[in-house]
Amino acid sequence: MSQNVVSGQLPQPPQSMQGFWAHGRFYGGWRPRKYLFPIDAEELNRLDIFHKFFLVARKDAVCSHSLNLGRTARVLDLGTGTGIWAINVAEESEHVPEIMAVDINRIQPALIPRGMMTMQFDIEEPSWDSLMWNCDLIHLRMLFGSIQTDLWPDTYRKIFEHLAPGTGTVEHVEIDWVPRWEHSGEFPENSAFKEWSDAFLKALDLFNRSARVSTHHTRHMIEQAGFCDFQEQTIRCYVNPWSANSWEQETARWFNLGLKHCLEAMSLMPMIERLRMTAEQVNDLCARVKEENTKLRYHGYCTIHIWTARKPAHPAPRGPPKPDVSRLEGKVPCFDYLDGVESTRRSATKANSKDIYLDQGLVDFSRLWKRRRAASSSSDARVTWWKVGSSPRRFAGFGETGLIPSL
Repeated sequence: MSQNVVSGQLPQPPQSMQGFWAHGRFYGGWRPRKYLFPIDAEELNRLDIFHKFFLVARKDAVCSHSLNLGRTARVLDLGTGTGIWAINVAEESEHVPEIMAVDINRIQPALIPRGMMTMQFDIEEPSWDSLMWNCDLIHLRMLFGSIQTDLWPDTYRKIFEHLAPGTGTVEHVEIDWVPRWEHSGEFPENSAFKEWSDAFLKALDLFNRSARVSTHHTRHMIEQAGFCDFQEQTIRCYVNPWSANSWEQETARWFNLGLKHCLEAMSLMPMIERLRMTAEQVNDLCARVKEENTKLRYHGYCTIHIWTARKPAHPAPRGPPKPDVSRLEGKVPCFDYLDGVESTRRSATKANSKDIYLDQGLVDFSRLWKRRRAASSSSDARVTWWKVGSSPRRFAGFGETGLIPSL
């Protein structure tokens, strides 16, 4: 358990907070276990520490998009947490903005700036009609791990719909929790930080709430939603202040402080409930990570990713989703001709979805020079023709059993 729990002092939730205790921490009770991390006082402090960390890392830039528009800006903050980012925006804007800050948990302060409102809302809801429309900026930060993996394309589409045409911008900020090390320092043998990262990401995968960062996949989803002008900024953040650069040192100090406060909170429910680790094992792993990150001879770092994109003035009509070829990993896709949707299945052995991918051994990708789709005369079958070299091959699927080879 965390240091506070070991000493017999449980982290206390805010007064009147609805929730439940688990693994020595207090979790939100509205739609329980959708948000896998605590909401007690210790965790709220952690969220505010990370806000300061992001400010330092971004050299005091609250966001990439200027909100000094000469008029009232409309801002939607998704997954606002304590609301500190939205409060910061409200206080720094030249004109009093209209800000809606939403979160699945009511953990925002009672006193908030003029023009700002908070709302308890589940981002996974099918309808966003109650949220602000015609926004100049929609902001998301550290939401990987909090939204179902397969709901992200729909989330970006809803964001697109709620932005103002021509100027509306989305900004999505995430940390890649996979640690890396500079060659200027030593490499830790059997790194505890790498062990923690592997376990954390695996556990969230098992919850179907992935926290893995892939710029290619994120860009594909954002552009498929209709956005243009996709841009990415990355910031390398060291886990300890080994660098002689003053900005890198300060960023590292805040990141190190944030890690000390967040590791148990981020790890307990995912690792205990999906990896079947004990609380003692989780806390021992977190303690080893903290110890490793204090050693200045290890020049480890994580990377902040800041993605922005704009809604065009005249959005093009959207057709069926196109395949994300960056994630095929050498597989050749078959298409479902009933709805035009491509699956993300990776192997022909998994014939339990509408579509599958055929292993490279069945269809040689390097020789594939032409693809031709043909619908079957049968109403319940789906047929795809692949021409490989001079020999076309036929793959038919029936009902919901998935596409199966028919040579």
